[in-house]
Amino acid sequence: MRKAITLLTAVFAISSLGNLQAQDDSEKEASENKLGAHVGVVHPLITFEDGESTNIGDFYNVGFPVGVTIKKSEKFMFDIEFVPFVDEKSNVNLLFHPGVLFPMGGDFTFGTRAAFEIGSGAYGFSPLLNKAFPIPKCNSAFFVELVLPVRFHATGYNTTIALHVGVGF
Repeated sequence: MRKAITLLTAVFAISSLGNLQAQDDSEKEASENKLGAHVGVVHPLITFEDGESTNIGDFYNVGFPVGVTIKKSEKFMFDIEFVPFVDEKSNVNLLFHPGVLFPMGGDFTFGTRAAFEIGSGAYGFSPLLNKAFPIPKCNSAFFVELVLPVRFHATGYNTTIALHVGVGF
C-alpha cells in the first residue's frame, strides 16, 4: 500500500512540474484564473487485472463527468471532476478526480488526475490525452479523451482503457 501511495504521489508531482514555465506579466494577466467547465460521458472499454481482461461486453459501467477548470496560464490548468458511475446492476459509485492539464497546441491537452473512488475504496491516477474540436461562435468545444485509469484496491490493482466524450465551455 505504501508503494502504491508513493507511486501515485510521484506520478502526480512529475506531471505537475513537466510544463511549468516562467511567463512575462502581460501573458499572465491575459490568461490566469479563467474559469471553464465540462460535462460528458465516459465508457471504460477494457480493464486488465491479475492477467485477465474484461471489456464493455463483460461488464457495463458508465460515468457522467462534471468538471470545473481553472486556467492558470496558457500552459497550465487545474481541473476537478466529480464522476458518478453506474454499473449494469444499478450500483452507483462517485469518483473524486482532481488533476492538472497541459495544453500542447493543436487543440490537444495532456493531463494527469488523482483518483479517489468513494464507495469502492479504490484510489489511483488517470493519465489522459484530450483532443478538442472548437464549436464556432459558441466559446465551447466538443472533445474526445483517451483515459488510462490505474486503480489500487484491497486485492491489488487494475488498469483500464476508457473513452470520455463531452462538451467544454
